[in-house]
Order: sequence, then structure tokens, then C-alpha cells
Amino acid sequence: KNLNFCHSLCNKQKFTCLLKGDLDGAIHYYNMSLKYPHSKWAQSTSTILGDFLDGIIAFTCAQKHQSDEAYWKNIGLKAIEHFQKFVESSEWNFSHKLYLLEAEHHALKGNDEAALQKYDLSITTARKHRHLQEEGFALERAGNYHLHKGRHGNALSKFSSAKECYERWGAHSVKNRMAAKCRELSY
Repeated sequence: KNLNFCHSLCNKQKFTCLLKGDLDGAIHYYNMSLKYPHSKWAQSTSTILGDFLDGIIAFTCAQKHQSDEAYWKNIGLKAIEHFQKFVESSEWNFSHKLYLLEAEHHALKGNDEAALQKYDLSITTARKHRHLQEEGFALERAGNYHLHKGRHGNALSKFSSAKECYERWGAHSVKNRMAAKCRELSY
């Protein structure tokens, strides 16, 4: 068995599910990835992406405030810890991911001002560092946060910008999903 390969495949599926807006699918592949642990020395691009995705999945689940909130929150906090270290080695590649994880943590804690600041930092840093798909993802997450808070105009603006990023990236099905969200908010 090549456990690193299986783990990498699960990470790719988590990313695909999140881009499709399928949290249940992302959780499924998170749980599956636990069956295929990777060596702590095998810090490949895929395992780093997996840590990021695990943090996003975890904070999203924790924000539901169900009985497993502490479990998910701890996973998210571990992802933040990892990305604080990754930023030390390459701010260019990892700072926008760290800011997004921190935004999600502040959203969980109910700290609106800090969450908005970190969402904006994630978006502007991803843009500055030319991480187009991750700029779109941060815009989408910020849009979801605004929508949850009842700020429909702000959510529409973020979703519209995310749609443009996804379109420039060439992710047409994700762009179409954002377009549908924009239409829903426009009525």
C-alpha cells in the first residue's frame, strides 16, 4: 500500500468537494484520509493542502455549534498552528491560508471585527501573491460569513467577486455555483 498516495487522493477529493459546496462530501474524505496517515516527514504540497482543508472543514463544522464542536475546533486550531510554522518558511505561499483559517476561528468565537479583518487580509494577500483560486475561495468564505450574519449586500458583493476569480481560473462549474448564489441574493 502507498499510504501517502491514498492520503493525497483524499486531499484532492476534499478540495473538489469544498469547491462544489459539498461539506458532507468533504467530511467524508476527511474521515477517509484518517485511514491513510502520512509520515510527519512527508510534507508534500498535498499534505500541506490537506492541513489547510482540514482546518476549513473543521471550523465549518464547529460553527454549527453541535455536540462535536470541541472536536472540530481542536482540529482547526492544529491547522492554524501548522500554518503559523509554514508562514515562517514561506509567507508568500501560506499567509493567505493562515489568515483564512484565523478568520474562520474568529467567526466561530463570534468576534465579527477580527473575522472581517482576517477575511479581508486573506483575500488581499491571495490577490497580491497571485493565488487566484484561493482568492476566490476566500471571497466565497467571506460571502458565506456575511450571509450567515444577514448582510446580504456584502455577501452578494463577495460572491460576485468570487465568481469572477473562479471564471478567470477556468473553474466554470464553480463559477456557475457562485452565479446561482448571486441570483438568489438578487431577488
